[in-house]
Formats: sequence, C-alpha cells, structure tokens
Amino acid sequence: MELSAVQYISDKQGHTTGVVVPIELWQRIQKMMEEKIPTQEANAWDTLQNLTGSLSAPSDWAEEHDHYLYGTNKQKTKQS
Repeated sequence: MELSAVQYISDKQGHTTGVVVPIELWQRIQKMMEEKIPTQEANAWDTLQNLTGSLSAPSDWAEEHDHYLYGTNKQKTKQS
C-alpha cells in the first residue's frame, strides 16, 4: 500500500481539510509512531536524543533557513 492510496479532501478554495487513509496504511503509521514516541519516563533531553538524525536537511540549513522556508535569496557566505 503506497501513499498514492491516500485521498485528500479540499474546501472550495482548494485548501486541504482532511484525508482518507486506507486502514492498512493507518495501522502501519500507528506502529511507526509507537516506535518513535518516547515513554512517559523520558525527559526532554531523551526526546531530543531520540529525534537526532530523524530529519534530512541541507548542510547549510541553519545559515540559510529563510531560503529553504520562504524562498528568499541565499545569503553570501562570509569569508574569514
């Protein structure tokens, strides 16, 4: 079952307002989330540690976040 099986529901302006997900896909998503969600005993540091490496981003993400989020021009790298 692929993501193409997901059906999107939109309002009159074309904004997505909901989704219809096949039960098999929903069960897989739930299982993945259960494996990723830390237990109640975990503190904030444990939660951050568990999330480390779970997001792929360009190497210049921190410096160029406005470019990636809003499409602004990249800032010139300062030469030392």
